[in-house]
Amino acid sequence: MIESNVSKEFLDELILECRNIAHQVELIFITNLIDGDIQEYTENGLSMTSQYYKESDVSFVLQTFEKLGFSVRPFYNEIDFIKWASNESNIKSSNRWQMVITTAEGGEGEGRRALIPSFCNLIGLPCWNSPAHGCSVARHKFHANKILSSCGIKVPETWYFLYERLEWMHNSSPDIGTKVIIKPAWEGTSKGIDEESIIVVDDDFSNVVSIRAHRFGQSCVVQEFKTGYEVGVPIIAPLSPKAVGLIGFADGDKLRYGQRARTFVDENIKKTAQTFLFDELPSLQAKRALTSAERAFDVLSMKGLGRIDMRIDEDGEAWIFDTNESPPLLPRSSFVQLFEKIGYDFKDVISIMIAANITRYNQMKI
Repeated sequence: MIESNVSKEFLDELILECRNIAHQVELIFITNLIDGDIQEYTENGLSMTSQYYKESDVSFVLQTFEKLGFSVRPFYNEIDFIKWASNESNIKSSNRWQMVITTAEGGEGEGRRALIPSFCNLIGLPCWNSPAHGCSVARHKFHANKILSSCGIKVPETWYFLYERLEWMHNSSPDIGTKVIIKPAWEGTSKGIDEESIIVVDDDFSNVVSIRAHRFGQSCVVQEFKTGYEVGVPIIAPLSPKAVGLIGFADGDKLRYGQRARTFVDENIKKTAQTFLFDELPSLQAKRALTSAERAFDVLSMKGLGRIDMRIDEDGEAWIFDTNESPPLLPRSSFVQLFEKIGYDFKDVISIMIAANITRYNQMKI
């Protein structure tokens, strides 16, 4: 059994309570649809649509909500939802308690995921995503790193290269000889990560990063690269955060990533990225990694659900390098896969995710 900071009894109670209350709840589901194949880049930089859902994905999620007993009101872009919700009579027309679930990230630039949580806060509509601030800061790799570091949480040393000025923030850059990974500053789903992202700093490094920034169409985060296991920590937070366990990421040969990074091609094109229950650490070190993830979740103002990604080095130390405040509600997501690997089916996982968020709004007594 993997180490966990949440009991099976607690998860089972969330499932039961969720299904008991489902007939009283309307879920307002907002997403963006992608038509055609997933692309990493466009002529203007990184694609803003590669994380959108396919129509088949949306249908599967909506059917799962309905099978659990929820009524569902879907929207396929943020503008349509905002227009509908701005009319108070539309909100009041339902006799069920309403909660918004959004995967939408329309538009371009920083903070895209924060729009709907911010709007919902304005009109007083419960939203299962983290608050707007948490959605913004958790997605910005440089800001998240510096906040975590200032709170004593272990993170790789990180530098910031400004796209608009093509220069290093505060003239601070890694020393020659440092092994680093170059990433876009605020993207997920491994966008911008390829086999050339890991590099040893030399005299031409600033030019290399400048080329990457142009290709991304945004600023770059440069992180000290930690070799070792790549691991995710799914977290549920009905009230306080609870780390569910450690899930490892492996390449197509079922080997730890170790010296290489998990790339966009691994995740989205070849689909060779795999997950496994991570039990390579002694109990004490595993518990320390789980606790570190919970602290990061709190520090970054995340609520309800989240995933904290880390590298476990050869000494068993956990280094947090990325954070996700809105884990995908899809079977292929590592958040869902951890639960499935410990015995829960997809409907169970969705029940747990919904219950954790309804509890935040005092609609359930867990």
